[in-house]
Amino acid sequence: MASSVTNTFRRLDVDQLNEDLFKDEEANELSSPTSVVDEKEILKLSSSGRHLEAIQAVLALKPQASTNPSVKETAFNLMMQLMTRTKAAEIGEIISKLDVNQIDLVMKYIYKGFENPVDGSSAVLLVWHQKAFEKGGHGSIVRVLTDWKRV
Repeated sequence: MASSVTNTFRRLDVDQLNEDLFKDEEANELSSPTSVVDEKEILKLSSSGRHLEAIQAVLALKPQASTNPSVKETAFNLMMQLMTRTKAAEIGEIISKLDVNQIDLVMKYIYKGFENPVDGSSAVLLVWHQKAFEKGGHGSIVRVLTDWKRV
């Protein structure tokens, strides 16, 4: 009796699937930030009332892809300054102009801000969270909590 079932799957080299050898393709593409942090320029945008552009500039740095902790810390401090400087009435408008990936990054900053509260930041972060949740939904929260890349 001839069998039509193949057993070629049994010849798989499991050593090549070793976790120590795993290389994330996306992590290789994003191994360094796309640009240098220009704090003065970003804060200048914010002080002139262009909060959306300032926030997008920080998000474009892709600090979650950096291996340099000082880049992450600088981006976090900038983002906290931008979030706390933004008026509550403007937050919804800013969030509405961000795409899903940017919303997820904002959520990462919000949760990191909750972990490292600064004087008076929690109330502001709750407003940001509410507006980001309205646009990103539960999916945004789940993506942030399950993503291993930190800001």
